[in-house]
Formats: sequence, structure tokens, C-alpha cells
Amino acid sequence: MYSWQIFAPWSDCMTAVITTRSGGVSQAPYNWLNLAGHVGDSPEKVRTNRSIIAGVLNSAGAGWATAKQVHGCEISRAGSYDADSAPGCDALYTTETGKISAIFLADCLPVILYDPCRHTGTVCHAGWKGTALGIAGKAVKYMCSEGSRREDIVAAVGPGIGPCCYPVGREVAEAFSDTRGFPESVLTGNEFAGYRLNLEAANRAVLISAGLDDSRIGSAGFCTACRIHEFYSCRKEGGITGRHSALMILR
Repeated sequence: MYSWQIFAPWSDCMTAVITTRSGGVSQAPYNWLNLAGHVGDSPEKVRTNRSIIAGVLNSAGAGWATAKQVHGCEISRAGSYDADSAPGCDALYTTETGKISAIFLADCLPVILYDPCRHTGTVCHAGWKGTALGIAGKAVKYMCSEGSRREDIVAAVGPGIGPCCYPVGREVAEAFSDTRGFPESVLTGNEFAGYRLNLEAANRAVLISAGLDDSRIGSAGFCTACRIHEFYSCRKEGGITGRHSALMILR
């Protein structure tokens, strides 16, 4: 698994990581550390994989709060911590300690937000639709409605599929045009040669527009689809594959 350097100053009171596909028990096409229960993998193997991760993170026995992701921009409070307890949302806001709040990925990007002053956080699933709808900015607004200040929030964006592996059509390109408030650098190419989308840059722009200072936003800087030996990729694997996870635990 990987962690974000920007959260290092608070490593004693929170853990935020993105898992890889290595080290689990799932068989093809979900090999090996699939953590999602909605992709057709054996429920027993998913439970085993989640137990492996919880053990590595010194959270054995901790409950998992997950979401039935719909590529939207709804945010739910991670409350009961039953598996898949938050239907129809793509972000989980958490205030409880010792629990695992997780979203699942296989090309889409995670956006993780943490307020060290109030000790609260949000994990977001940001595909192109969620990014275009501004899920990262809405997460900032949600946290502020719960008492956070924008100047206190620290965020990390990515990793996910990069522009090197992400050609998009006109519909997607139009959703990220400068007329929608995105910087020109988010899209490269043109209608004739095809467009390529930089989701990491797009989500970073959304967070800055929501009032976060650029210095308080960390980035991954690599493409998970290029690293198919480490991460799952729907595009590279024909849509039938497992899911790695971005997760947060408040200590």
C-alpha cells in the first residue's frame, strides 16, 4: 500500500492509504487483494482480504464503512459501519475513531480530506462524472457545515488513471471545458486527434476553487493504469476485475 506524504505530520492520529492488488487471496480475474464485494468475487475471499488489510493497519476487528458508489456527488456520514451501509453515495464523512472508511477504485481517483483541528475526514470516489459534478468541493463544503474551516483542511488527490491512458470523447471533454470553470491544462488534444483528461489536475482545481490553499493539497503523480501489476484497471482489464481501496482510519 501507499500513503500520502502530506498527511505525515498526523500519522500518530490518522491513517490514510491506498492499497495495491498484491497480497490477497482472490483468484482471477480479481487477483489478488480485491476489497470490493460488488464485483462478483467470493464474499469469503473479500472478507479475508479486508481482514488482511485491517491487520496490517493494526485495526483487526475494526468495522468497515463503505458506499454503494454511483458515480455521483452525494456525501454520507459514515455511521453504522456495516458493510455497504451507505447506498447511493460516493463520499463518506467520518468522525469516529478506530473505524475504517473506504471507497473502491479501478481507474477512478480518490480524494482524501482531513481536518487535524477537529479530527474529522472524508474519503471521496472521483471518476469523471463525480469530478465534473465537483464532489471534492462539495466534500469541503460538507466538512465546513460540520464545523471545519477551509484553512484547516488538508487534502490528497490520486492516484488513478492518468492522461497517458485516458482518452475521452466529446461528451466528457465538454464537461471539463474552461467554460465549466476548469483550467485548460485539464484537457489535452482536440476533437480530431481526440482528447485526454487529467483527473488529478481537475480535482486539484476543484479543491482550490472550494477555498483550499494549493500548498495543503498533495498529489500522487503517477498513473495506476500504467502500473497494472500493482493496481486494478477497468480499462486495461476489460471491465471485469477487482478493486483496490483508498481508506482512512481516525486513531
